Amino acid sequence: MIKSRKALAWKLSSLAMGAFAIVSFQNCTQPAQVDTSSTDDKTDFAYEAKLDQVAYMSCPKLKPAEGIDPDTDSYFSFRAGAYKDEGLAIKDSFFQLHSKKTPERIADTLSRSKANKSTVLQLAIRKTGDLDSVISVTGAAKQARDFSNLLRELGTMEMSTHLVYTGLDYENAMLTGKKVRFVRDETRAGARMEGSLYFGEAESIAADVRNNYLGSGTAILALTFFQPAEGGTRTTDVRSPYTIWPEKYRRDPGTAYGMGYNLGFKKPDGAVGLMDRDPATGALRTPARELEAYPTAWMISVAEKNLLVPGDKTGIRPWVCKPEWRFKIIRPEDTTAAGCTRTHDPEVLTEDQKRVRFSIRTEDFYIDWTNRCIIPKKGDRGCYGNLKYVEYNPASAEGCDKNSNDQTNSNKSRVCVAWASICARQ
Repeated sequence: MIKSRKALAWKLSSLAMGAFAIVSFQNCTQPAQVDTSSTDDKTDFAYEAKLDQVAYMSCPKLKPAEGIDPDTDSYFSFRAGAYKDEGLAIKDSFFQLHSKKTPERIADTLSRSKANKSTVLQLAIRKTGDLDSVISVTGAAKQARDFSNLLRELGTMEMSTHLVYTGLDYENAMLTGKKVRFVRDETRAGARMEGSLYFGEAESIAADVRNNYLGSGTAILALTFFQPAEGGTRTTDVRSPYTIWPEKYRRDPGTAYGMGYNLGFKKPDGAVGLMDRDPATGALRTPARELEAYPTAWMISVAEKNLLVPGDKTGIRPWVCKPEWRFKIIRPEDTTAAGCTRTHDPEVLTEDQKRVRFSIRTEDFYIDWTNRCIIPKKGDRGCYGNLKYVEYNPASAEGCDKNSNDQTNSNKSRVCVAWASICARQ
């Protein structure tokens, strides 16, 4: 925050790196001014947000077991967030447009403008041709399951002030380039720029999302903005120029403010799926024949795009999905049989290990970094439910049954091991 009461009038310089030049001083005894002119219709949309990491878990039974809810803070289908370089910020162009205002007046402009007040940052999987349509397991999209609201509501004076002072070094008249990834809220933990989605009640549901929606390009992981309508019930409609100024713009259901992330999946190398067996004895038939392919349990690619102008490559960066960021998810009682060990993290983590721990938290899982296994610390059944027989070797000639359930799960019908995989922005 500014320690002195002086207010600088400033504007963008033409120098590189987005530096600002101080052009004049206001009267030092003059208090910070509040802009009383109407900004409701004139102020452009000011926010920009990007993710820098996405994680996926292919759990086959990510649902309540015997009435006990899964630990949704440990397990997830998709977990995406900004942990290192990206986050939420005010656009440089917005600072430039309002370069003669004090930080207090910029925050006031944000909080009163139609384009920016009462705005929520939201994560969901949406149909590419109709971004208002959220992919949902339950029919009507549910918060903290089918979509996730990130950070806190934007457009309040508190959040607007925080964003302005994060992005602007006012006393030195420079942009900081910093982004918001965490804010305090009413909880002890605060609010991260992170959201989790859940599509693991059955392999058929998970496969539908991976292959028929994301894999086909008919849906995309979307980081968008939502503005609650007064008295409205829809909680997931995206914001676009049309929703703010319908008299000026044509509606395009496939565009919105925000970023999209196309995700790619594949089955593990050499993985064997459900094999043909003699129904009487359970023995493998000869010659061996695969009846159902192994699930596409590895997330192997992420490609980001601008949802407002899909062809605009400005600021688009590549992503990497390292093999070292893929882990088998182990039932605690199977740790030894799966060839894994419960180990504590090294005292000093490598950069790759830090990346993994952003998504796979220390309080939730042991990580066997050598054998690439994660073992839950809480001993729950949040990934496999009541399934006791898991095939941890994806290349086993015995194969595995991705649809193994409570009735069929046995030594001859082992469910395929679940995987955690992580991709990060470069």
